[in-house]
Amino acid sequence: MTKLKYTLAITSAAFFLGGVALSIRSGQSADSNKENSGAAPQKAKSDVLKLDRATQERIGIQVQPLQSATIGPEIRAYGTLEVDPSEQFVLNAPFTGVLESNGEWPALGSAIAEGTDVGHVRPVFTPADQIGLGERLASARAEVDAAKASVTSATKEASRLKSLNANDQNVSDKAVEEAEAQLAAQQARLKSAQASVKLLAAPLQVDSGVGPGPLQVRKSGQITEIAAQPGETVQAGQPLLRVSRFDHLLARLHVPPGQSVPASPSRATIYLADNPDVALAAHRVALAGSIDPKYPGQTWLFRLAPGKAPLRPGQAVTAHIPVTGQRVTGVSIPSSAILRYEGETWVYVERAAGEFVRRVAHLEEPGKEGWIARSGFAPGERIVIAGAQSLLSEQLRYQLESDEE
Repeated sequence: MTKLKYTLAITSAAFFLGGVALSIRSGQSADSNKENSGAAPQKAKSDVLKLDRATQERIGIQVQPLQSATIGPEIRAYGTLEVDPSEQFVLNAPFTGVLESNGEWPALGSAIAEGTDVGHVRPVFTPADQIGLGERLASARAEVDAAKASVTSATKEASRLKSLNANDQNVSDKAVEEAEAQLAAQQARLKSAQASVKLLAAPLQVDSGVGPGPLQVRKSGQITEIAAQPGETVQAGQPLLRVSRFDHLLARLHVPPGQSVPASPSRATIYLADNPDVALAAHRVALAGSIDPKYPGQTWLFRLAPGKAPLRPGQAVTAHIPVTGQRVTGVSIPSSAILRYEGETWVYVERAAGEFVRRVAHLEEPGKEGWIARSGFAPGERIVIAGAQSLLSEQLRYQLESDEE
């Protein structure tokens, strides 16, 4: 009995020690698995780009704090550019005849100088043409008489005001200048009317051996339309060439429905849709006379001042029109800090020393050497003003490496 108890005790001890050993091995295996699973953690993605000082200097990173700025309330309008009618010249046939050129006929898109003789019309008159030409000649002679009377009246008025001004009477220098300008305008009108009479009278002279009617371009610009070619028979008054200038284009602007621009604003800032970094000054011309059914709001015409940006009719534009109201505070963002990528406007902000994050910038209107943003930034925040493109390249490279892993 004693021997049996001893044998059972030995067997129980062996099972106990075996269980302890198995438990230890299981624990060691679990710990080993934990160590192996943490040996190669996955690289986490981050919008923060960390660069040491040496890397920043190598890629030319420069930062500066944002400055506060204020802007006035404004209304945004959208539209397109179009040719200013006052900057166009249409060359018409003086009478019916055959169109002939003086050498090479102007080409579409070519530049042409004021006073250029491009050709002539060799007259071919029918009885009906002669009657029509006679009526136009009579009208031109009446215009000469009216212009002479206007010149005489303007001359007397200018002399009277000069005399009063010289005698220290109550006539300002501005009034004298306006009278002289009116006189010059009437003299130009008379000169033009006399030239028309001379041009129309020559073909009606019997057996005069009338030569061809000259064709002279009276305004410089670019050939934008060619309506006839040499050798063709043209009718009196038919357009032959259209010359346009693009340095004083008009912007036809549509105000969104529910908003209106008061008559007081006389200026606006225009931005091209394909080049939004260029700001163009514009002055109000008038409220459009016709209503476009596609745009139920107000439609305004603004004339753009000459600028360095190349302009063409049909370009889409956005206009910022200032209106009265309370001014809004924002920050001034230099142009060198602005980065355009994937249809958005971005700025890199230095969140901490050596840590850069890319942030969307909603630009409101141009400021001094840059743009003004009303929201999204605070004065004093440090932004990257040089090397933003290099930061974007580094960030895209890091993200690509993270995706591959």
